[in-house]
Amino acid sequence: MHGIRTISAVTVLMTPLALIGTGPAAGPASAERSDARPTIEQIMASFRDQWGRLTFPGTGVVGWLADSTWTTRSQFGFDPGTDETNAKPKPQTPTRDITYDIFRRTINGTDTAPPPQRELEYQIVEDVKSKDGTHAVNRFPVFLGTRASFTFYNTVAHPPLPGEFEYTCRTFRKAGDEFLPCRIITPERGINYQINIAKGTDPGVLPTDEEVLNAFRDQWGKVTFPRLNVTNWAPHETWPRLAVYPLAEGQTEFTTIPRPQPTSKPQVATVFNRKAVGRDEYQVIEDTTEPDGTHSLNSFPVFNGQPDWFVFYNTVARNVPVPGEYQETCRTLSNQGKKFLACRTLTPSRTIIYELHGR
Repeated sequence: MHGIRTISAVTVLMTPLALIGTGPAAGPASAERSDARPTIEQIMASFRDQWGRLTFPGTGVVGWLADSTWTTRSQFGFDPGTDETNAKPKPQTPTRDITYDIFRRTINGTDTAPPPQRELEYQIVEDVKSKDGTHAVNRFPVFLGTRASFTFYNTVAHPPLPGEFEYTCRTFRKAGDEFLPCRIITPERGINYQINIAKGTDPGVLPTDEEVLNAFRDQWGKVTFPRLNVTNWAPHETWPRLAVYPLAEGQTEFTTIPRPQPTSKPQVATVFNRKAVGRDEYQVIEDTTEPDGTHSLNSFPVFNGQPDWFVFYNTVARNVPVPGEYQETCRTLSNQGKKFLACRTLTPSRTIIYELHGR
């Protein structure tokens, strides 16, 4: 497995055929409305250094895909000052609905490439829903391990208790069912255990407390961990897509000015921010609504940049006629006192798409 790396932008990129709807072609008024949108000429000018470029080096990374989802069925724990070596655990009543979504991506190859050419990496999203309906989401945290055994960290999903939590989770099988028990070290040096079940299942027999404890026998007595000083990812800016300007095959900025085209796929790009030892880091998620109402997510892809300029990649776009890797370069620009996000996308078929996002 590779070491910890900064996870990148999340975006679903579309080819021209996927972006263009079946409605009538939009006229000039669609691109130059009275809402202060920049013209396509202004958008293209902000990428003057990129004009004519149709290709990019591939990353060899297949983006994050859903692996499995787990929900908390039961939990128990120890009071601060006690642990597995000197006390018996006490049952706890869950007060929040907790969901864990595990994701995987492929490095150095494709999903069908044989080992050792391809390597799998894993990540997690923890969603804690309180009784009042609010959610505390821990997206793509610092994470080490495989699907069968991993450790991750959280600094936000357990308000009002401040501080950093360490989770160690391992898969466990009993009576033909798979479980995901987790051992959690809390900021006040307490120890909690969870038994998580696969979402949508109803196992007849859960692991006993003793079986769960024994699965973590090597962790007994451990009540501290080195603090990472890394905050959770939080939304920084949100950019709904306003317009799409695809160039036809063989065209570049030197040969044509694209016209706006209607799209039946609403899309929102959200830039995220976290602090790692006081230093700002950024990422992105692009959420595309498909015609059937489902959502395509390109989450935390290979990414480089800051909020005002960044580059990221996508290999998990759905319902596109040209599968493969896309590169998207995005930059902010201002017009009539308003801020926009313009993006230039290179597709696997060597075509160019311009997009405009607003607030």
